[in-house]
Amino acid sequence: MNELPVKPTDFLYMSPLTVLTVVALFLVVIEAFTRGKTRSFLMPLCVVGCLFGALAAIVVARSLDGGSVSMFGGMLIADKSSMFLTVLLCAGTAVS
Repeated sequence: MNELPVKPTDFLYMSPLTVLTVVALFLVVIEAFTRGKTRSFLMPLCVVGCLFGALAAIVVARSLDGGSVSMFGGMLIADKSSMFLTVLLCAGTAVS
């Protein structure tokens, strides 16, 4: 019997992307239903979402043991350099 190309651990290594995607979609939906100057509360939510994404990337980077992990049949790769860039971009977005 053929092995499935998707393993349950693939979703753990993809958690930084999942966190950032869910937060972004949440912010878009909330922004669509608010009006006027009441949107100022979205910025702290964005900063918190970026910090959670960076934290998830740090946790994944520490669990990689110096190598890389191929996910979803080779369509996505998690390695320390991609996690570093994720942390860097999340930090830059949170600061700006």
